Amino acid sequence: MKLAEYFVVPDTLTLEKAHAIRRRVTLAPERIDYRDRGMLQLPPATREVDVHFRRNGVLLPYACSLSAFDTPNP
Repeated sequence: MKLAEYFVVPDTLTLEKAHAIRRRVTLAPERIDYRDRGMLQLPPATREVDVHFRRNGVLLPYACSLSAFDTPNP
């Protein structure tokens, strides 16, 4: 019964706060060496996709609009 509670977005969590939290985790400056080492083995196009995904958090082609993604994932 508690499973449904995990999918409720708290009122205090705005889209901007969710993006800030995500960027703090995925783009942490103290982890840049680990990210760079991991991307060193990837082809250039895949590196660019990885950085794009880390910044936006949505896996879509570049030309797609992100405007529909306005609710944070709890």
